[in-house]
Amino acid sequence: QARAVLADMPVAAVKVGLVPDAAVAAAIHDVLRGHPRLPMVLDPIVRAGAGGELQDAGAAKAMRELLFPMATVLTPNTIEARFFTAAAAPDACGMALLESGCDYVLLTGGHADGPKDKDMVTNRLYGDGRRLKCFRRPRLPHAYHGSGCTLAAAAAGLLARGAAPPAALATAQQYTWDTLKNAFAVGRGQLLPNRFCGFDAPR
Repeated sequence: QARAVLADMPVAAVKVGLVPDAAVAAAIHDVLRGHPRLPMVLDPIVRAGAGGELQDAGAAKAMRELLFPMATVLTPNTIEARFFTAAAAPDACGMALLESGCDYVLLTGGHADGPKDKDMVTNRLYGDGRRLKCFRRPRLPHAYHGSGCTLAAAAAGLLARGAAPPAALATAQQYTWDTLKNAFAVGRGQLLPNRFCGFDAPR
């Protein structure tokens, strides 16, 4: 399906989310290696928001070796970054992920690390071998389903429109924060981002 779309349509960016096993990682690599200039945003999901593991043992190794070097941007949260790097401090995680071969890392800080993170969320952008910028926004009060996916998809959409990665990531973060601030409940689970926020469309 991916090859058919890439052969038939003017694809301008790719967003990769959950990679459950090494075979899927290899298939994605096999498809995308024929399109080396195509921007790719990789959201390296390792577990569900509720805590369940979503990958088998070989998936993480395959992602590091095959997909991280192809990524224009990685968008891990702190839990995912520590899983893939075995580092602890955010800057150490960000630099280790850069060394895997991707162009940029946006390390999101939604998972509070301590009292200093109680009221504010800090996201850190890495590229060119260093930390480029920190983004701080007020911590929102609820639990949300799909915040990381929203961020990665928004970044991919902006890259597809020609934005440079740092600018795309800055705009995508503000958009994602707005969708969470205006999130809504469908049932008794986590709130869902209102991705129509700012548009004339029904919720």
